[in-house]
Amino acid sequence: MQVSKPFLIRRAAAAAATLSALVATVVAVTAAAAQTASPSDTPSTTPATSPTSTATASATATREPACNGTLLNGFLIMHNNENPNAFCPDFAPVTAAGPYTVYGLGLPTDQYRLVSASHPAHLPHTTTITYVPLSGVAEGEGYVTVSVTTTFKQPSVVNIPPGGNANSWAEARYLPEPGVANTSAGHSTAEWIGPGGLYTLSIDSAHSSLTLQQAAALLVPVDLSQLQASLTPTATVTPQPPATGNGTTRRSGDLAEIVLFAAGLLLLSLSAGIGRAVLGRRR
Repeated sequence: MQVSKPFLIRRAAAAAATLSALVATVVAVTAAAAQTASPSDTPSTTPATSPTSTATASATATREPACNGTLLNGFLIMHNNENPNAFCPDFAPVTAAGPYTVYGLGLPTDQYRLVSASHPAHLPHTTTITYVPLSGVAEGEGYVTVSVTTTFKQPSVVNIPPGGNANSWAEARYLPEPGVANTSAGHSTAEWIGPGGLYTLSIDSAHSSLTLQQAAALLVPVDLSQLQASLTPTATVTPQPPATGNGTTRRSGDLAEIVLFAAGLLLLSLSAGIGRAVLGRRR
């Protein structure tokens, strides 16, 4: 069957129109579906992680072990008398570089007196100066002491006994160098590290009204030899040479013998005199 050319043209145009309508329908359905289901309407199955929580988790995960004490102005404050752990600074022996300043206290002389200025026999590298009040307390009470040791370990360990206040040792900036201090009902102590060594200011607070701040304000550099000379009483009697058994110096036993011998001679002479008197009367 022979098909005419106009017929073929009409068939091709109809097919093209049908295909075009089909494509338009698919496009419309796809656009409608995209508008109906937006990303915000679909719930997320993965929980959101905030930057803050991520940073916190990371810091916690990489946290390094720390020293079990508190470092403050060159001192390591230990709670419950614990020993420093392996993460605390090394306690290396230190010798003070100098100048080796020794501190005393400019206390009123009508209220306190100096009783000691020396190196204790068991602490050859330590100098201790001690004052006591003149009245109001028993002997040995109310003392105030300033000491310095030229050889020590740094950081210096300060212990808080079990049950003690964790904040009992606090920073003290009223000292010649920033240090630490502890004040209790019976005892007050301040410590600092300077060129002369490790210094300690101690007060018997149970029998003295002097505070650490007041005492620190009275700290003055002193000459140890002058303080020691002021403690030495002035001799009023010329010292005598020790007894050797020779010369004119007599021991107490020798003097007793001389006295007895002289008494014997006296009695003998008296007896002789009485005898002569009796014989003279008989004649």
